[in-house]
Amino acid sequence: MSKEWAKALVATVVLALLVITGTSIPGWNAAVVPTETMEELTNALFTTYVVPFEVLSVLLLGALLGALYVGGKHRKEGGP
Repeated sequence: MSKEWAKALVATVVLALLVITGTSIPGWNAAVVPTETMEELTNALFTTYVVPFEVLSVLLLGALLGALYVGGKHRKEGGP
């Protein structure tokens, strides 16, 4: 198994664990949070929805690092 397949397998397993964990947490629902002020919005974001917020931040960080890796690899191969 090459290194590329091993990296892809690890990334797939991590993503699957995040999805399974995210969908199995009780109390996670897509209910609309009534927010009339910025304080209510920030309280809801950092108390009720802190886990989805952190999962999204890790996902976006992974996408950014993946894009940097792919871009750097393309550059090393002598592409435009």
